[in-house]
Amino acid sequence: MANNTVGSYNNAKYKSVYAYISFFIWPFFSLIYALGNIKSNFTKNIVWFFCAFFGYTFIISNPEMDANRYQEKLILLYGLRDVPFYDLLIEPYHNKGIYSGTDIYSHLITLIISRFTNDFRILFAIVGFIYGYFFSRNIFYIFDFIRNHKLQLLAVSSLLLLAFILPFWNINGYRFYTAAHVFLFGILRIVVEKRYRYIWLCLIVPLIHFSFLFPVAVLLFYLIFRNRFSSLCSCFACFLVFTELDPKTINERAELAPVFMQNKVMGYTRGEYVKFAQSIYTGMNWYVLGHVYALNFCIYLRRFVFILKKEKIFK
Repeated sequence: MANNTVGSYNNAKYKSVYAYISFFIWPFFSLIYALGNIKSNFTKNIVWFFCAFFGYTFIISNPEMDANRYQEKLILLYGLRDVPFYDLLIEPYHNKGIYSGTDIYSHLITLIISRFTNDFRILFAIVGFIYGYFFSRNIFYIFDFIRNHKLQLLAVSSLLLLAFILPFWNINGYRFYTAAHVFLFGILRIVVEKRYRYIWLCLIVPLIHFSFLFPVAVLLFYLIFRNRFSSLCSCFACFLVFTELDPKTINERAELAPVFMQNKVMGYTRGEYVKFAQSIYTGMNWYVLGHVYALNFCIYLRRFVFILKKEKIFK
C-alpha cells in the first residue's frame, strides 16, 4: 500500500514537472497535456500561464480593435513618464463632466506599465496573467464542485458555456471579461461556501468595467431575498425586458444616468454605433451566426431545466 502511494506521488510529481518545463518549450502542447490530465493540480496553473502567453503573443489585426487604443494609450503615457504619477492617474476623472472616465483598472494598469516600457506585449502579458488567474480558478472551481457532486451533465454544459461565453481568446476586450471573471470568482465563494468577506471583491468590480454596477445590484438583491425562487424568476424576467429596449429610447434619456456615465450611454446607443454593431454579423457564414443562436438556445434551455428540476438542484 505504501509503495503504491509513493508511486502515485512520484508519478504525479513527474507529470507536474514535465508540464511546467514543456510550457517554456511549447506552451500550446503544455496546455493540451494539462487538459489531458484535467484532474491534476497543475492543470489550472498551466491554463493560467497560457492566458498570459496568449496575451504576450496577441496581434492587433486591424486599427478598429480595442487593443489598438490600449497600445496607443500605453505609448502616450510612456512619453509622459516624467509627469507625476498621481497627476496622470486622476487626469481622466478630474473636472471632465460627462466625459469622465468610467473604468479605473485599465487606466491604472496601463499607467503602471508605462513607467517601465511602451512594449504592448508586456502590457497584454500582464493583462492575460491577471485575467488568466481568475479564468482558470473559476473553470476548475466549478469543475471540481460539480464532479464531486456527480452532476455530470451540468458539469459539461457549465464548463462549455463558461469557456465560450467568457473565453480567454477575447482578451481584446479584456476589461469586460476580466470584470466578469472577478465577479464570478467572488460570487462562487459567497453562494457556495457562504464566505461573505468576498463581497468586497464583487463590489470593486465596477472599477474594472462600469457596466457591472447592474450585476452588483442583482447580487445585493439576492443577498436580501436569498433563494426565494419566485422573486429571482421575476428579477430574471425583468432583465429580459431590459435587453429588448430600443437603443434610441435609451439614448434620448441618457441624462437620467449618473453624470460620469452619460457619455458612455450616449456613445453605445447612438445610431452609428448600433448600425456598426449590427453590421458585424452581416455577410457572415451560417455557422458563425448559428453558434450565437445555439448558445442562446442552450442558455435558455438550462433556465427551463433548472425551473423543472429546481428542488433536486437546490438539494
